[in-house]
Amino acid sequence: MEITHSKTKPNALAIEGTCNFRDLGGYRTEDGMHFRDHICFRSDNLHRVAAAGIEQIKSLGVTKVIDLRRIDETNREPNVFSVHSIDQIEYVHIPLKFVPMPETTAPFTLGDLYRAIAEANQYEIGNIIRHIISNSTGATIFHCKAGKDRTGIIAALVLGIANVIKQDIIDDYQITSSFISPIMADLRAERPEAISVDHYDQLLTTDPAYMEQFLQLLEDKYGGVKLYLKTCGITEEEFIRFESRVKK
Repeated sequence: MEITHSKTKPNALAIEGTCNFRDLGGYRTEDGMHFRDHICFRSDNLHRVAAAGIEQIKSLGVTKVIDLRRIDETNREPNVFSVHSIDQIEYVHIPLKFVPMPETTAPFTLGDLYRAIAEANQYEIGNIIRHIISNSTGATIFHCKAGKDRTGIIAALVLGIANVIKQDIIDDYQITSSFISPIMADLRAERPEAISVDHYDQLLTTDPAYMEQFLQLLEDKYGGVKLYLKTCGITEEEFIRFESRVKK
């Protein structure tokens, strides 16, 4: 099954039934190396993936799919890998909780939301990262609904473990907006009544300032991605093992 790479965004893969399926491979690390291809994939929802898309995903060497969505989301739009038993592909459901944001005079930003998610889900994030690290012989997909916020947090942490340069992490986040236009109407339809239309439209963007704000928080409060993940239970040995596999 042929998989098409975007001419302008070579890490984007045209997997049938998705609009935001990307390989984390190719990003530069601080020591002059690169993150390997076909180790970690980030994606939007997989509920529309049919037989052709499944074959494409299998051809990538995927052996684990991690679904970050809430239970109400998975009940409404079941992941194809949870519905069908696919040979050698394990489905793992680890929902990340959204956190009600406090009322303030200024509307909260996505950077604020990412901080709240990271601090309210340390057990879950540790579990997700450990699943990715322990999948040492195959590739892993992690995804939420749009492949933007929850997926963006996990992607930033995974790239951070490998010491990918900060600008590449931010760029990986920012580019998301160029992929999710096919599902934007669905995302807008889920606007909570408490959030204004204008504010919600801002929350549907991937302004690089949001990821920069999140990474800076991890730096200021914890000393960086790895020290934050240590509070989630990830060990130095696990970092070393993952880096040795993903860097080339």
